[in-house]
Amino acid sequence: MSEEVLDYKDVMARTGLGKTRVFELLDQGEFEGYQSGRRKLFFASSVDAYIERNRIGVRQTPVPAPPFPRPRRRQSSAHEGRVFKYL
Repeated sequence: MSEEVLDYKDVMARTGLGKTRVFELLDQGEFEGYQSGRRKLFFASSVDAYIERNRIGVRQTPVPAPPFPRPRRRQSSAHEGRVFKYL
């Protein structure tokens, strides 16, 4: 069997997931792989299948950007512009 295998760093780069989440998914059976000594290696086909299963559909029309909030006028302080004399 000559299938491409990946280490966890390759899986992280391919999926955008963090290290902890990658190993959680391996433990949950979302990824297939095997252990060689202390290293856990992942089959590339199972990682690609995970990506396909979790793919979000592409929108046909772009989502309009929200309008920019109007700038607020600075509220003046009750003491602004007054001169106080200290005794």
